[in-house]
Amino acid sequence: MLGVVAVAVALVVVTLLTWRTGDEPPRPPSPDVVRTDNPAPVPWYANGDLHVARAVVSVPGVTGLVDVRDGVVYADESGDVVLVSDDGEVSTIGHHPPGDPVVGSDERGWVTWAEPTPQGLDLVVYDTRTHREIGRHVMDASPGDGAD
Repeated sequence: MLGVVAVAVALVVVTLLTWRTGDEPPRPPSPDVVRTDNPAPVPWYANGDLHVARAVVSVPGVTGLVDVRDGVVYADESGDVVLVSDDGEVSTIGHHPPGDPVVGSDERGWVTWAEPTPQGLDLVVYDTRTHREIGRHVMDASPGDGAD
């Protein structure tokens, strides 16, 4: 009897794990990272390579770049907002409409962008030093409503 219960529990666990992982979107492949010192005093992007203080990260489609403490935040043509540390560690921190700006403060290490939600757009503020969202505000104005 104990064996039947163990098999049943195992089947439930496998079923739940399979069902749960089937709902998650596929993760993009990790970018290539080469550890090397940046010859320039600032981060820069050219020919698909993002140069940070101590690494070069291969990332296609960068549309915006913000220098922040200990790294950079970039936006890409797919709508991802990504934090890259000075050592080349990469973390997706949000999403925005492709082509929209991502702005930030090197002094505070904060970045902000507009993020789509089912209700419209939220203005997101993210602290790159603590690696957490510190504010979110629902934006009332929508294109064409006269709130220019």
